[in-house]
Amino acid sequence: MAMLKFRVNPLSGLLNPTPVLSHLGEEVDIRVSPLKLSLMLPNFSPSFIAGLQMTHEFFNLYISDRTYQFRFSLRKFYTFMYRMELQGFSSMLFTVDMKRLLSVYLTFENNNAKRERRRLKLLAYDLDLDGDIEYTTFVSIDSRDFRRIASELNSRSVSVTFTNSRVNFFNKNKEITFSKEENQCVIGGVEEGEEFRFIITVHPLVFFLDLSSQSKRVWFLMQRDFSCIMILPLGLWQQFWVYFPSQCHIHIPLFD
Repeated sequence: MAMLKFRVNPLSGLLNPTPVLSHLGEEVDIRVSPLKLSLMLPNFSPSFIAGLQMTHEFFNLYISDRTYQFRFSLRKFYTFMYRMELQGFSSMLFTVDMKRLLSVYLTFENNNAKRERRRLKLLAYDLDLDGDIEYTTFVSIDSRDFRRIASELNSRSVSVTFTNSRVNFFNKNKEITFSKEENQCVIGGVEEGEEFRFIITVHPLVFFLDLSSQSKRVWFLMQRDFSCIMILPLGLWQQFWVYFPSQCHIHIPLFD
């Protein structure tokens, strides 16, 4: 029998980062595999896809016998969690009606074992999920430096080039450089004489400023097709990610 359930306790571990995604839309796609779970917003912009990823170790209970994909209201999901935490509920069990695949059930519990259940309607979705993330070639900067880039360049298109010694962020008006020798960045997987280039966006600005304020560092992972994945760790088992495609076609890598 198909099975999917997970429990979060304390509830704040999922509640606190969720508002960052709300900058991008009111509906969220959830992808659950036996090892990881991602909340994604793929339809906001052709320039990027953003999401929040959690490994199974993040949860108090995590059961997924295979990969599932659903869509539901992010606004209602957050509102339920927010209101229930205000009422003293600290734990949430997430289950899906596997017979009809019409609803998500959220069962909240407080320290006195009192339980209340809320229902989320599942929505139609259309996702293209394929491929694996490559971690070989990367550059990392302090999140404060990323906020400086976002604020000062403030552009829908920011070009990024990096060698084994430095990384440059620039648009037609300005360039910001970070040096590995001066400990301003971390670079890996780049040979002497090699240079890599990709394009990111920092619009909407409020989203990227809010996003980067959640993490101490920002990692850019160069992919084989010259796309880039930006990772912002929240801890050992949780991270935000933003996928910047190399062209307008959106191709979402698997996070397994």
